[in-house]
Amino acid sequence: MTLSEVISGSVKITLCEVISGFVKITLCEVISGFMKMTLCEVIPGFMKITLCEVIPGFMKITLCEVIPGFMKMTLCEVIPGFMKITLCEVIPGFVKITLYEVISGFVKMTLSEVIPGFMKMTLCEVIPGFMKITLCEVIPGFVKITLYEVISRFVKITLSEVISGFMKMTLSEVISGFMKITLSEVIPGFMKMTLSKVISGSVKMTLSEVISGFVKITLYEVISGFVKITLYEVISGFVKMTLSEVIPGFMKMTLCEVIPGFMKITLCEVIPGFVKITLYEVISRFVKITLSEVIPGFMKMTLSKVISGSVKMTLCEVIPGFMKMTLCEVIPGFVKITLSEVIPGFMKITLCEVIPGFVKMTLSEVISGFMKMTLSEVISGFVKITLSEVILGFVEMTLFEVILGGERG
Repeated sequence: MTLSEVISGSVKITLCEVISGFVKITLCEVISGFMKMTLCEVIPGFMKITLCEVIPGFMKITLCEVIPGFMKMTLCEVIPGFMKITLCEVIPGFVKITLYEVISGFVKMTLSEVIPGFMKMTLCEVIPGFMKITLCEVIPGFVKITLYEVISRFVKITLSEVISGFMKMTLSEVISGFMKITLSEVIPGFMKMTLSKVISGSVKMTLSEVISGFVKITLYEVISGFVKITLYEVISGFVKMTLSEVIPGFMKMTLCEVIPGFMKITLCEVIPGFVKITLYEVISRFVKITLSEVIPGFMKMTLSKVISGSVKMTLCEVIPGFMKMTLCEVIPGFVKITLSEVIPGFMKITLCEVIPGFVKMTLSEVISGFMKMTLSEVISGFVKITLSEVILGFVEMTLFEVILGGERG
């Protein structure tokens, strides 16, 4: 069957019907195959795109080169009502534009609206291949640290302290700062530190101080040493989407404002018996199932046990009743989500590649009406790719090679 035939009408059928026998497939089996596929097989011609062009090197690529004719478009056309300034005027003076000004339109969006169903994603889904790397190997002694110990380190700091000075940073400063150093250089002896030491030390550092230190090494050099993975690489998926970027309004908010009544006290003081409380009770607005319900005794488990345990669980075990659920039930608002949310890493694919002829369209034309499209309509163009073509052949690529853009050494 073609991918479009499988996905077409998916909103009306159960996931079990889409992928027959799925209930018997473990998460390890589902994800492991994907990790062996080359990006060049997923995106024809990707072999010719270097990582530098996709991420760090992007600083050297003008928007005009990425989207021909883009320089002739006004921001008013890209973002309706954005005033009448042309991109030619915006780009030359780019260093004077703050993050808040660029993505201020997100101020009214909640994290759940931006990434529907995000709270139900496992680390394995967020960071493909994560199951193959034990935190014990990355951070010696980590198996002895409980989630509570990790989280408790954060309770005394306000968001304003963490993101102090961030409002004054320009996009160019933020982006250029992420290109040149490893956390080992920012925090001496990092590789020998336990996560608790790293976190306890970072509590006193502002985000601007952390970012300003990223000045001595290329992203390629950071990733090439993947065997000695740094904390930044482990949770890079989160580093690229900070709350400040998703919800600019958060930059000026203290935790007290985010969580009324929080004040400057510890969670233990706010919620007596915090150690025994489930994640659901703490962030009940975002999740419909507690981790304790999914994995009995979760609060007493170390991260290594949580991760190693999930490898052997089927989706039915993780999400009770999964067999009878439709995709809409599994991921609330599924009909309205974007491909970026469906396919992790899709944000690295330009709209030009997804929608041929995009260069002649304004962003408002592309996005207008998009929220009304079903997944089958969005992916209806993928009619020539069969599931076997998508899944088979994922046999020679390592995570390192995938990250490097499909270039085999």
